[in-house]
Amino acid sequence: MIRNFITSFTLVAFVTTTCLFPTISYAQENEPTEETEVTLTEKVTTLKLGDPAPFAGTLFSIPAAAKILADLEFTQQQCNLEIDRRLSLQASEFKLQLDIKQAAFDSLQTKHTELMVIRDQQVEYLTQNYKSPKWYESGEFWFAIGLIAGIGVTVGAGYAIGQAN
Repeated sequence: MIRNFITSFTLVAFVTTTCLFPTISYAQENEPTEETEVTLTEKVTTLKLGDPAPFAGTLFSIPAAAKILADLEFTQQQCNLEIDRRLSLQASEFKLQLDIKQAAFDSLQTKHTELMVIRDQQVEYLTQNYKSPKWYESGEFWFAIGLIAGIGVTVGAGYAIGQAN
């Protein structure tokens, strides 16, 4: 219901607007003359109060011209400040990224160094345990020598006691 009302109202408004305000152009074209060609060139002149202007255009008072010049200088300085601000911001962002990458590199370098120390220790340990000890350095050899010596002493003592009787 409301949709039909909005559609009808829009249609009536469109038809009324196009009928009441036709789209005919009332513009008038000017053909260029010498006077308009002269005004297209840039001219500056100094006038005193009451003097007629030698050309059509915009005349600035001294305070207005000074304000325009000051605004131009201020705008240039403001632009330079904005450029410096953005450059320093960009430089600080790049420095932050560089510091993050440097910290990551340093931590990886430390990790690598520590892993190499652990690896070298493990290789040294495995090398020492891979070699079997020399036959005269083993505990089993000295145990057997002690056992044989003990048996020999016992047999020798028994033989000596048997000879003494």
